[in-house]
Amino acid sequence: KNIAGNVITIDAPVFYTLDKTISQCYIYKPNMTGTIYQVGIENLRIDIETDGGEDESHAWQAVRFKSVENAWARNCTMKSFGQSGIITEACTRSTFENCSAIDPVAIITGERMYNFNTYVYSQLNLFRNNYARNGRHHYVSNGTSSTSGNVFLRCISDATNSVSEGHRQWTQGMLYDNHKEINMNRDFVLGLYNRVDMGTGHGWAAANSVLWNCDVNQSYGKIGLQKPPTSQNYAIGCMAKTITGQPILATNFT
Repeated sequence: KNIAGNVITIDAPVFYTLDKTISQCYIYKPNMTGTIYQVGIENLRIDIETDGGEDESHAWQAVRFKSVENAWARNCTMKSFGQSGIITEACTRSTFENCSAIDPVAIITGERMYNFNTYVYSQLNLFRNNYARNGRHHYVSNGTSSTSGNVFLRCISDATNSVSEGHRQWTQGMLYDNHKEINMNRDFVLGLYNRVDMGTGHGWAAANSVLWNCDVNQSYGKIGLQKPPTSQNYAIGCMAKTITGQPILATNFT
């Protein structure tokens, strides 16, 4: 944003300490050519035609926000997608609220059914009052270390088949605020942890991230919470039967 002598001012938070004893740090000025500003969709329903079951010969993404800033989606419903109801990519300072991403149609396995999916270069986005049903990773960071500062506020996860989580390779500054799980098919449903060799070698999947007043069913649900090296994750005011920080293997959280 500004350079004055040896002082650089930036217009976004830094979620990780810049320590050159660990790794050399660089700052680049982005090329914003082609970025689309102040666009959105409202009151839209997308119902993708499929053969049901494990059919995968149909539209994979319902809505993609790519190369946008200050965008939004409001009061929309996305149904029967293969991977994402809403996927963000090179998307920043955007808001997605009162939307439903429900009932994806695909094989229940990796790279599928990420109902609200923050993909690469997704930063400083707000997901508020949304609803996800029958997916796998309902609210997820899937963009590695290029994804940071995304907030899931007062979102509901219904009948998930996997975990809402920092998903892979050092996502930073995630916040799940008043996240709620209902109609649970499994106990482990929310996590900031080391995914070790799962997927494409997902490793430490979230750093300096927070679970705040999340409810995963205090008589049944499980939260996975671990401290990455040189960083921290927090669970504050959460309701669960178990909050575990024990080291895990890939087979523990499938």
